[in-house]
Amino acid sequence: MKKILFSHTVLFALVVGVFAQTISPPTPIHNMSVWEPPQSREKAKTPFSPKPLTGDNIFKGEGEGWLADAIIKIEGGSLAPIKNKDVSDYISLVGLNLVTYSKAPTKQFEFVVVQDHEENAFSIGAGRIYINLGMLQGVENEDELAAVLAHEIGHDVFGHGPKTVTRQMFWLTGTRKIKTPDETEKALRDLLTAYEKNTF
Repeated sequence: MKKILFSHTVLFALVVGVFAQTISPPTPIHNMSVWEPPQSREKAKTPFSPKPLTGDNIFKGEGEGWLADAIIKIEGGSLAPIKNKDVSDYISLVGLNLVTYSKAPTKQFEFVVVQDHEENAFSIGAGRIYINLGMLQGVENEDELAAVLAHEIGHDVFGHGPKTVTRQMFWLTGTRKIKTPDETEKALRDLLTAYEKNTF
């Protein structure tokens, strides 16, 4: 089965193909204590805080969800969550705590752990953040995990994935507008085909 890797932006999702790995789920964690967020800090106002740029984006509003749905559909089962509920719940708690400190504290986010041994995490837009099992095995503490998740939350909030795909579709297929979920999926498949034909 062909799998597209997502690395920081959907750009790499559309360029790199590898074979999906079949990995058995991790052993469930028993007697895990209830996670509590660290003591919150005063939100410091700073003139250096980055602000999202407008940029070209044909996947605004509900279109962002169409793009994320199309990516999941095209990926087949490779973005399915692991079966370990304890791990999934923990990642969600850490991630959702971080969202409250982001530029979009009220946006709905979903954090999914997938069975892949590569140390990677990625955002596909619409608040959907994925983190590979390999990344969880690679981080040494909760601070490192929080840094990875916060990085991906930033990509999502700033719309990096949809904006990147917008540019790629314009350059490679001439797509300028998307009106429906079906159009989004077709445009994404056309873009993948264009990449396969582009030897550069």
